[in-house]
Amino acid sequence: MRLAHALGRGKALDRQASRKRIMPPWLWVTLNALAILLVAQACILSAANSPAITKAVAPIFEAFTGAQPEAFDTGGPTPHPVDTSSAFITTMLPYARHASQVLGWPVSVILAQWGVEHGWTLPDFDGWNVGNTKAFDSPTGVCYGAPVVRGFCAPKTPGAGLAIYIHAAQLHYYTGIAAAARQGGPNAAARALGQSPWDAGHYTVDNSPGDSLLRAMQALNLYRYDTP
Repeated sequence: MRLAHALGRGKALDRQASRKRIMPPWLWVTLNALAILLVAQACILSAANSPAITKAVAPIFEAFTGAQPEAFDTGGPTPHPVDTSSAFITTMLPYARHASQVLGWPVSVILAQWGVEHGWTLPDFDGWNVGNTKAFDSPTGVCYGAPVVRGFCAPKTPGAGLAIYIHAAQLHYYTGIAAAARQGGPNAAARALGQSPWDAGHYTVDNSPGDSLLRAMQALNLYRYDTP
């Protein structure tokens, strides 16, 4: 009996050792974590307006996706509030240039969009939300933990506002804007943005999509920032 028990135990140990050789511990942990993420994502996407689930799961997704709301930093303190077009452009230009590099949108269009959205004043009622991005459930939580005010993300720093803006601008609704910029330059990109859901009608003044952006780009000569 002892011999049989010993042999049985030896076979069990051999099976465990074999499993370890086939699937290292780190791979087992990774697969389990991915399974948890998939289940959590399904819960978020199927739940109707479930901020509690989103809040609980968002840090996990951020750890895996590398979401860094403060990834871009000018190296100084949070800028002072601005309420003129010249101060707005000077303050937000570094952030607009970074967004341009990531998105392929002209700097002139980005500055015009931010200025028109906020009347050349920041922070606004929703903080440093440069694109006036609305809050909605997503695997990483589009507000990245920022407060929500009147349905809009309300980031407390330009870095967080920039991360939210880039997140929204990379949604499939806006893929045509970079293509328009490559084919027709800043004006074409402004018109494409005026035809996108982001417009919601307020980038169009005279029934010409994006004309409010074009007016700002021309009046303030924002085109000069498109050249490095």
